[in-house]
Amino acid sequence: MRCLSLLLLSLLLAGCVASGNRQKSNVPEKTFRVTGYVLDSVSRRPVAGVFVNAFEWGNYFGLPQTNKRGYFVLHLPISRRSPLLRLSVNTVLYEGKAGIPADTASEMRLLLHRNAYQLPKNDCFAGLPDTLRMNPYASLANPLPGDELAFLLKNNPAQATDTIRTLFLDVNQLGLSQGEWDTYYSLKAYLANGPKQGPGTELLPGVRINLSRSRTSLAAEKIGHFTFDLRKYRIPMPAQGVYVSLKRIVVEGESFSGPERPDNYIPTGPMLGPACTQAKSSAWVYTHTTGWRPLTSAENPAPLYHEAIQVELVGYK
Repeated sequence: MRCLSLLLLSLLLAGCVASGNRQKSNVPEKTFRVTGYVLDSVSRRPVAGVFVNAFEWGNYFGLPQTNKRGYFVLHLPISRRSPLLRLSVNTVLYEGKAGIPADTASEMRLLLHRNAYQLPKNDCFAGLPDTLRMNPYASLANPLPGDELAFLLKNNPAQATDTIRTLFLDVNQLGLSQGEWDTYYSLKAYLANGPKQGPGTELLPGVRINLSRSRTSLAAEKIGHFTFDLRKYRIPMPAQGVYVSLKRIVVEGESFSGPERPDNYIPTGPMLGPACTQAKSSAWVYTHTTGWRPLTSAENPAPLYHEAIQVELVGYK
């Protein structure tokens, strides 16, 4: 009986310790508050709807955005605070960085400088000789881990249903995070039959692809370009179109066999890409807080997406 009592007591004490550890792990990390305004460096006008980032993480949909006055509020973990900590904004045309002042009670100003570069000569960029004609504050695509970015690809309605043969990605145009080592995404596909013609029925539940710089299969001047052979997945391309989606995932210490990546492949079939128009976005974003939603015209960096993601079709059999 005594042994049984001691055993019960030890189990009770172990439970209390475990409970205490759980409670301790659930205590939220202390944060400090940073506020300020994002302004155009030339006009000094406020820049609305851009993502303000810390820790050099790049642009992520789902982070705090500036309001119509360019104002932002960030709550950053104290554990990451240091004199080297900087805030940044990077969009299709603008970029800017600023150090966080020692006195965070005062509001800071983050000035964005305009960048312009020539666009390639093709039908999609007709009338847009350089990036100054594009949406200046549109953010490049870079979903947080667990979030998705989907692109609508539509076939010619007069064509019979085809199958996606090959996927071509230009990560430089998409603006996706790309490390020197393994950077994983889950490649997915959906019919365009969801609410408001968004992503609906899954056609490809998800296959892992590695988009790290070291995995680029083409010549050095093509770093950031990837080619994937998708024939074995038999993804149809009906008249209403298909969303091809990239979901950021975290994989640790695990190897896998994804789609084949042919070197120096030259397509022979019809090619499709997202629409060039800025007025109506062909890209949708999924976050755990909002679910699926189309990118607004202000967020749409068309026609960059048209150049960034292309599929080759083959006759359906």
